[in-house]
Amino acid sequence: MEQEDFKGYDPYDVQNSVLPIGNLPHSLKFITTQIVKRSPINLRKVLGVKKNYHTKAMGIYLSAYCNLYRLTKDESYIKSADFIFNWLKNNQSGFSANPCWGFDYPYTSRVGSVEKNFPTVIHHSFILKGIYNYFRLTGSTEASNLIRAADAFILEELPITTFPQGICLGYHPGAHGCCYNASLHAAASLAVVSQLKKDSEYLDWIEPAVQYAVSRQKPSGVWYYSHGNYPDIEKKQIDFHQGFILDSLSEIENLTGGQMSGLIQPAIQAGLAFYYSRQFDEKGRSMFRLPSRFPVDIHNQAQGIITFSRFGCLDEKYAAIADAIVQWTIRNMQDPQGFFYYQQYRFFTNKISYIRWGQAWMLLALTEYLLMRQGGPKE
Repeated sequence: MEQEDFKGYDPYDVQNSVLPIGNLPHSLKFITTQIVKRSPINLRKVLGVKKNYHTKAMGIYLSAYCNLYRLTKDESYIKSADFIFNWLKNNQSGFSANPCWGFDYPYTSRVGSVEKNFPTVIHHSFILKGIYNYFRLTGSTEASNLIRAADAFILEELPITTFPQGICLGYHPGAHGCCYNASLHAAASLAVVSQLKKDSEYLDWIEPAVQYAVSRQKPSGVWYYSHGNYPDIEKKQIDFHQGFILDSLSEIENLTGGQMSGLIQPAIQAGLAFYYSRQFDEKGRSMFRLPSRFPVDIHNQAQGIITFSRFGCLDEKYAAIADAIVQWTIRNMQDPQGFFYYQQYRFFTNKISYIRWGQAWMLLALTEYLLMRQGGPKE
């Protein structure tokens, strides 16, 4: 990654092309995005898509480099973290006066499109975590100021929907419905701000967000992905977002001093049991989206390493499955040059290197794994 100056491609970056793909009708933009994303041949050079920085990748890198410093005390990692932090500070969305970060390309999904730099709470959350990790190591005043201002995007610009069981914090400005992992990412971000400001009033948003997310957990321990305007009709997507939810609940638990343990701990225990027993085999290979086995996706692999490494202290079986996922991923999805492949299908492998989807996540995953197995300091 350093050889690439932290730049790279993204599965969804086709509208950064020099060609006027963004001017196509919505359906054609969506189809083009999906073709380029799914193709095992990298079409970006033909389409004039250049390697670029990616904001969420930079936030994930920042956490990973802080981990590397914790493991080694090598000052060169702090110098890299300084560069990444300053890049993030200088490359905010510009969507509003509040600090926020978003897409590095115009993005078209099946249901709509957003412009380049449109902010989301997922970008915001992972970048804020990186900045918080950087602040804890360096005491940077600039980092502290960014963290202290990070609540405004969530509380002033995201929709907040109220339910009898609690609240759901929106995925992005103008979002409809409820995405469980996004709401908990927002709540975890508020917990970071609360920790730095020593302000317990943020619990007025954090606790009901946790209550609602926990109310959506199934008896099996799984969370589905989201629901629209009707909570009884859910999008039944089961993949790495299960790990996102578990990590967010754990972060909220730690940052709020265990004030919601009675609510959070049973949800974590049930969610971990499902993640362990249903989403990975004993060799460390992930399912794609239950019940689909293929493709094996590098993001699923990385998230499994992260989550089970973080919870390895609870049960040795979680540490052992982290071992297995690391070993399987290195054997089956790492190129001799060092980077990790995108997806492995039954009869072929998509070997394209994606800087956000694969490389950033795997760097963070391997540092979290080393912290667990080498006993590196957590603070």
